[in-house]
Amino acid sequence: MRKVIVIIFGLLIILLFFSCGGESPTQPSDNITESKELKEFMNNVIFALKNNDADSFISYFSEKNAKYYSKAIIENKTKLADFAKILENRKLIASDSLYAVYEVTYNGMTFEISMFLDEDGKWKLKDM
Repeated sequence: MRKVIVIIFGLLIILLFFSCGGESPTQPSDNITESKELKEFMNNVIFALKNNDADSFISYFSEKNAKYYSKAIIENKTKLADFAKILENRKLIASDSLYAVYEVTYNGMTFEISMFLDEDGKWKLKDM
């Protein structure tokens, strides 16, 4: 009986492995265009950063993530304009009607910035 369970478990693992193929939602694609609303949102974020406006920048995060990031943002307020330069050279790599992911490069390293459409119908930063 134990041997049968081990074999069935092994087959399930193999089945799951081969059925989970496909591209990651953050797999870069050259066919993605930035929607008007998303572009406007990012322009507003960049404007707040260029002006070292920590409060405005924090307001673009979801409530949960604003609490998480606010202390670091306020403590590094004078560096926000530098971050704006990084965001100006962003590349949208995944997007649908509720979620978007940008790729940015800093010092030769690549990072992803994700956002989502909140319940209030406004885009919010999720992860930076």
